Amino acid sequence: MCDPITMIAATASAVGSIQQGKAQQAQANAMAGESEYQAGVARSNAEAEAFNIRRAGARQRGDTLSSVVASGVKISEGSALDAERQVMEDASRDEYMALLTGERQSSAYLREAENQRRAGRDARRAGNIGAFTSLLSAGGSYAKASGWRSNGPGFSGTQMPAPVESRNIPRG
Repeated sequence: MCDPITMIAATASAVGSIQQGKAQQAQANAMAGESEYQAGVARSNAEAEAFNIRRAGARQRGDTLSSVVASGVKISEGSALDAERQVMEDASRDEYMALLTGERQSSAYLREAENQRRAGRDARRAGNIGAFTSLLSAGGSYAKASGWRSNGPGFSGTQMPAPVESRNIPRG
């Protein structure tokens, strides 16, 4: 007969392993959710920064054009046109870099979230394997205590060997 204390301990250990795996997976999923939120924040911040850069570029362009007009130079030719183009190119480049930086940060957060979810699944899987191992070990201990395979096949000493019969028919 199986020792009830051993079975209770094995069952408690198995349940504990499963619960630990579930808790680790839940924690990993929560951390992944936070990383996904941070990815969205990084993307939104980059878009807001790009918008501000675009507005500042337009303002700077206007300031440049008004300075040129005030000095009496034609806007659509020569150095005035070059200055306007340079202001717009600089603003456009800064806007692109802001968006690129935000997208890279967002991608890094999303990769982190993916890795956290994978770690959570692995932790849950490890908990399930630990539970199975605990129950298997208890079953093996029970079988060994019961005499299973201690000296040969089957329950040694508790079974009679199978009778050997001859199937040869005597000819007479």
